[in-house]
Amino acid sequence: MRILGIDLSLTSPALCFFEGDEYNINGCTFYYLTKQKKLEGTFDSHGVRVRGDLFIDHEGNDILRYHAISMWVNEWIPVHSPEHIFLENYSYSSTGQVFNIAENTGILKYNLWKQSEKYTVIPPTVIKKMATGKGNANKALMEQSFLETTGFNIRELLQLSQSVSNPISDLIDAYYVGMAGIHYGKV
Repeated sequence: MRILGIDLSLTSPALCFFEGDEYNINGCTFYYLTKQKKLEGTFDSHGVRVRGDLFIDHEGNDILRYHAISMWVNEWIPVHSPEHIFLENYSYSSTGQVFNIAENTGILKYNLWKQSEKYTVIPPTVIKKMATGKGNANKALMEQSFLETTGFNIRELLQLSQSVSNPISDLIDAYYVGMAGIHYGKV
C-alpha cells in the first residue's frame, strides 16, 4: 500500500509518504517546509529520508502562501503515487488563525480535487488517540510516543534543541495522520 499523511499548517506543513505492507517508520519518506536555511536539505538515517524545502516568503499575501503550500503538496504526489491520502481535519476547539487555517486547507482540498486525488479527513482526536492513547495529547506526549514506538529521533537527525517544536511536531503528526488513516479509513 502507498499512503500519504498530511499535517497541513500555515508555517510548517509536513508530509509522510509510506510504502509497504505494514505501516511503520521504515517505509516512510518525510517532507516539510521551513523558513530556516539550516533545515533545508535531505537528511537520512537508518533508511528513513527527511527532506526540508525552503518556504518562500510571500510578503504578507496569504493567498499566495496557501497556493504555494498546495502546489508543494501536489508536487510530491506524483513522485510517490499514493493510493490513499489522509489529511488532519479541523480542530473545532482551536483559537487564533482559524479562518486562515480553513482557507489554507480549502485551497489544498480544491487543488487535490482538480488533480482527481481523493482524500479522507481524520479527526485530530483520533490521530492523537492512535498515537498516545489520549485524544487530547500535547506535542510533547506525541513526540515521546513517536520516539518510543518508532525508535526514530527526528529531533536528533535535524539537530534541533528541545525548545524547538517545528518541524518536529509537524512531521510526527503527518506520520500519525497516515497511521490513523489506515485504521480509521479502513484501508
